[in-house]
Amino acid sequence: MDASLLLKEALDLAMVTAAFGQSVALLFEGKGVLQLLPDQQPEAVGVKHYAKALQALALYDINDVYLCEASAEQYGVSSDALMCPAKRIDLEARLDLLHRSDLIFDYPAQG
Repeated sequence: MDASLLLKEALDLAMVTAAFGQSVALLFEGKGVLQLLPDQQPEAVGVKHYAKALQALALYDINDVYLCEASAEQYGVSSDALMCPAKRIDLEARLDLLHRSDLIFDYPAQG
């Protein structure tokens, strides 16, 4: 499945879950960190740009957005260049986040 479609599916699920009063945290890791970069042109390949949806997360009380530090370094992603605020977390913090989560939905980036 295309990475943009995976992002749409993940954002839709997160926003619906938050709309029903559940606490939601999003973790971008691996190639997923690239989805947070603003200079994408998904329209060129016929998919929608999700910048507005990412920027609207706070409207749904989704304030816990995390960026895998190792993945950000691997792909050269700077925290100040993101479409939405995200906290950089290391391996220990990622494991703690996963341990504290009741449900985990994994959307692995393809390719």
